[in-house]
Amino acid sequence: MDIGRFHAVAVRTRYQLLLIAVVGLLAYSNTFQAPFQFDDLPNIVDNPLIKNIGNFISSSKGYDFNPRRFAGYLSFAVNYHFGGLSVTGYHIVNLAIHITSAILVYLLVTLTFQTPFMSKEQRAENSMPSALRPMRLAALFSALLFVAHPIQTQAVTYIVQRLASLAAMFYLLSLITYIKARLALTTEFTEDSLNIKRPQEASRNARRFSLCSLWLILSFFSAVLAMKTKETAFTLPVIIILYEFTFFKSTLKKKLLFLTPILFTMLIIPISIMGTNRPLSEIISDLSDRFRLQTDLSRWDYLMTQMRVITTYVRLIFLPVNQRLDYNYPVYHSLFQLPVLLSFIFLASIFGTGIYMLQRAKSIEQIAKTKDQKGLYFTPYALCSLRLIGFGILWFFMTLSVESSIIPIADVIFEHRLYLSSAGAFIAVAASAFIIPLRDRSGQTKIEKAVVIVLSLIIIVLAGATYARNILWQDRVRLWEDVVRKSPGDLRAHNNLVAELTEKRLYDKALKECRISLLMKPDNVEGHYNLGVIYQALHMFAPSVEQYQEVIKLAPDYAWAHLNLGVVYSQAFDQSDKAEKEFLTAVNLMPDLEEAHFNLGCAYLRKGEKEKARRELAAALKIRPDNAKIRQLLKACY
Repeated sequence: MDIGRFHAVAVRTRYQLLLIAVVGLLAYSNTFQAPFQFDDLPNIVDNPLIKNIGNFISSSKGYDFNPRRFAGYLSFAVNYHFGGLSVTGYHIVNLAIHITSAILVYLLVTLTFQTPFMSKEQRAENSMPSALRPMRLAALFSALLFVAHPIQTQAVTYIVQRLASLAAMFYLLSLITYIKARLALTTEFTEDSLNIKRPQEASRNARRFSLCSLWLILSFFSAVLAMKTKETAFTLPVIIILYEFTFFKSTLKKKLLFLTPILFTMLIIPISIMGTNRPLSEIISDLSDRFRLQTDLSRWDYLMTQMRVITTYVRLIFLPVNQRLDYNYPVYHSLFQLPVLLSFIFLASIFGTGIYMLQRAKSIEQIAKTKDQKGLYFTPYALCSLRLIGFGILWFFMTLSVESSIIPIADVIFEHRLYLSSAGAFIAVAASAFIIPLRDRSGQTKIEKAVVIVLSLIIIVLAGATYARNILWQDRVRLWEDVVRKSPGDLRAHNNLVAELTEKRLYDKALKECRISLLMKPDNVEGHYNLGVIYQALHMFAPSVEQYQEVIKLAPDYAWAHLNLGVVYSQAFDQSDKAEKEFLTAVNLMPDLEEAHFNLGCAYLRKGEKEKARRELAAALKIRPDNAKIRQLLKACY
């Protein structure tokens, strides 16, 4: 490649990367003031762990520290350190992660066309007069689909799901740096494609080995960060193995030399989940529960349900309509239920297509003449892209396997689980769009232009849909009303809508929704609790006490019910002894509940027990160090 052409390619690449960033920024430009939602509250707003970065240096702070997601929660702590609970900073970081991930998708496809199986096509591309070079178009549109698609909104706009997007970013970075390490020692790439004069052999090999080692170290640490962000990164070594055997030509010994460091990272997540400070017998007996997340759903039922869930994921990628934050998804129990059986056949056909693409590419490459059985000419790009399409399809299924297989999770479906998997799907779609098996180069160029126009229109529509979807995230009530409208049988959606309506003092609407939730399930704990909160806000204290007592009867360890019952006893009935008892129960049930410590401290202060008051208020201030009211009352204890 001459210097002028290399500069032209570099300039074109910068413009493409800028385009990816601009599309992402426009699609998410209305999210910077979107409030904390749903799981954001316990994981960020009310999480004392992230209120002090020092908590991540020492684990002796008394908090329920989760080392499995160290990197993700550390990023929240950094956000809190610089901006407190201002949502803008969190959204800026989330969007930066998303755009970076899209750029990494672009680089992944671009680098793939420089691997040994692709490098011949790369040289052909460099000699093409047309600007519409399919390999760069495939890379560009893979990234644009990824950054613009509305299915990503839950992983980007929903702040706590940074865990999914950040893990994906490190995942992609680890794979890309691994590819760079492999390319550093690939003679065909370093010598032929750059067309540079050979220096002394020993010096050249030393530089290449040093560069390779640096990229491998970066790949290893990126893999560690991915796995310390979210457990979905467990599949990363498998994906790297698949990539190695799909795109690189070398002996098994050389492959193992590169793969061994990455393979060791597969131990990180199991060790983090099981822990290492317990007897082996206890670890083994606890293993089954550790791989079951807050659900009694059997592994078989979960697997059958996931057949339908993955089919829904595929539909959302190609037709992103009826998206919602929460799904009231039915559970399936048998492979022979018609929806499950049809989904199994559908998914097996897609997975089989991925396998077929890899095998087809291999068989065609073994044929001396580039003609298939029908006599159609395959361009070098088309031959190479068969591997990329197959890899993208297998990527989709493999990266979903952690959350959509036999490990039961309480919520069988969430859109943010598609974030990492969608990268493979979009790569496969974009690569497929530019496979044009024609003899006539000019005809191919015309069709390529038509494909570019169609895909560009699709990107515009998807970006518009993302912007529209993000409007819902700007208001909590509107977001849960959307869920209730699309899933009227979703009890959790009704309860969350009641809570948000109550927060906005829309008590008539809240009562209406609350009655609906209690009709759906009379022993619904959240429904009774929400009704107690509404009565308390309306100063209907006697029925409020009845509802809180009903909650405690159904769920004795419900700390918030004890707390609110104590508040009613204290403020409405002046029953300080009963209030103190309820506050103390709430503190014991939830030691990180700042409001419980605060109210218990106030109760002690009213009784003149300053030492006890000081202890509880200090505990509240430790949880919420920015609360000036707590700090002021604490001074009164001295």
